[in-house]
Amino acid sequence: MFSYGEKINGVRKRIEDKYPNTNFFHYSSYKLNLVINDLSDLFEIRTSVGRVKDSIHFFGDSPLRRKYIPTISLFCETRWTTKYKIIQIFKYNINIIFEAL
Repeated sequence: MFSYGEKINGVRKRIEDKYPNTNFFHYSSYKLNLVINDLSDLFEIRTSVGRVKDSIHFFGDSPLRRKYIPTISLFCETRWTTKYKIIQIFKYNINIIFEAL
């Protein structure tokens, strides 16, 4: 079994052999999550994400309203990937959301 970080013959080594200009970022998801959490301290970011989250919950909590945005998913406070997905869903469906409200 090969681990990602194994330098001799792991996945990282294979990727670096095939793509020599590739940069390796250790714990990149963890670091990105820390940055996003720091950004959440900004009033504008916190307010915007909060409004998006409230809108998504509003549509996701009702089967009748869910039909307007069928791709809606659950919001998880601790995962930046779900925050990103929720914001993308909101962005692509903003006109539908405004019409439904």
